[in-house]
Amino acid sequence: MAAVLPRAYALPALRPAWLAWPWTYAAEGSRDLRLDLLRGFCVFAMVVDHVGGASYTHAVSGAAEFFISAAEAFVFLSGFVMGMVYHGIVGRQGVQAGMKKALLRSWTLYKLTVALTIIFGLQLLFHGYEIGPFESWPRWIADVVTLRQTIYLGDIPLIYTLLMAAGAGGLWLLATGRTAWLLAGSGALWLSFQIAPDWAANLPWPIANNTMFHFPAWQIYFVSAMTLGYHRERVTHWLKRVPKGPWLLVASGIFALMLYLHLTGGSRLPEVLQQGTLRDQFDALFDKSGAGPLRLLAAAFTFQFAFLFVTCFWRPIERLFGWLLLPLGQASLYAYAMHVLVLGMAYASFDRLVDSSEWSNTIAQLAVLMLIWGMVKTRFLYRVVPR
Repeated sequence: MAAVLPRAYALPALRPAWLAWPWTYAAEGSRDLRLDLLRGFCVFAMVVDHVGGASYTHAVSGAAEFFISAAEAFVFLSGFVMGMVYHGIVGRQGVQAGMKKALLRSWTLYKLTVALTIIFGLQLLFHGYEIGPFESWPRWIADVVTLRQTIYLGDIPLIYTLLMAAGAGGLWLLATGRTAWLLAGSGALWLSFQIAPDWAANLPWPIANNTMFHFPAWQIYFVSAMTLGYHRERVTHWLKRVPKGPWLLVASGIFALMLYLHLTGGSRLPEVLQQGTLRDQFDALFDKSGAGPLRLLAAAFTFQFAFLFVTCFWRPIERLFGWLLLPLGQASLYAYAMHVLVLGMAYASFDRLVDSSEWSNTIAQLAVLMLIWGMVKTRFLYRVVPR
């Protein structure tokens, strides 16, 4: 989820010499449309996973039950884009200007977080739902404003606010040649959550109702991606030496294995991993809230596969789905905010859909998705809601 981006958003486009057909991506402007399309797919997955229950669209989105979800991809892509964009800003205007812009962006995200949390909280209360620990309205609002309490769907912009603020400090480390320090600190913070989650979950401070997006764990996606984006030219130069064919085959094979295990419900795992404590320990390694080590590995291969797949088969993908995914990806923060407000207006109705037929849920999910797409295309409330 990022703002309108300058020319620094463009990635070097490499047309693999080993591909004989003209389907690979070739840059035609200042933006890397592959990243926009991937973020657009994340918006699609986010919307259909948040509306109603089981549906036919879940076969594509993964229903938030795959080895990774749209949330990890959003955080990773946001960090990657930040690294690219702010590398250009630092080069043109200096590190202080880059840090200032990052903090201003964090301030924008903070205001959106507070507004969405309060509005969506009121909508939930109107429909008769709980909003977590509640002593009084002044206390609840004060905790929301100070980022000490969140609610369902308000936790995502909250983690973005913290990540962007921390990203300003990370930008200074990157710009001053301290990349190793940044990665070491990020790794240590992630490891602290793996070893002592009850303690690390209170960093940078305790946040009531924040049960999923723990900053010490989730910052690993953002920081690693920001580092890759900042050093994109060096990374691209290194990747030229990697054989593209074997790379794509390995990434595709591992992704296919994860897809197979997902579709079979893990029943094809070795029998020893399907029993009692060992199965619980194995599942813990894929824990979403804690960004478990196997989940990080799954994310790494999934991100590589997705980017390579979109690069190699860009033309048919763009022609079939670009009209839908590109606008959503280019306004992903706006799309997230509006889908929360739409959900809030009819939350009770969507909640009742959980027990409805797959066709009913599919229709409702696609209807909300197209409503958000229509809002993007008509620039509805663009002057109010950040993009």
